[in-house]
Amino acid sequence: MAGIELTRDLVIIIFGLVAIVAIVFGTFLFFRIYRETKVVLNSWKTTSEGIQNMSASVENEILKPIYQIVSIVQGVRQGVDVITRMFRKEEEKEEKVKEQ
Repeated sequence: MAGIELTRDLVIIIFGLVAIVAIVFGTFLFFRIYRETKVVLNSWKTTSEGIQNMSASVENEILKPIYQIVSIVQGVRQGVDVITRMFRKEEEKEEKVKEQ
């Protein structure tokens, strides 16, 4: 009987040691992956902030003046269209008067 009990105890001890080693290795691996992932995520965050700053600069320094110029050109064009229509209406009135 002593042989079975001794074998059982040895198996329990060996499985316990293997489990402890596996847990320690898994914890070490987890923290290493965590640190590397943290570095990559911080780098990604920095890059993202840089891209946001560049796009804001492009919008403020390039696009806003372009929008203003386009608005001015559009306003001038509409003003010319209004004046052109006014002259056409006057010409049409003169032609009607001549026809009568």
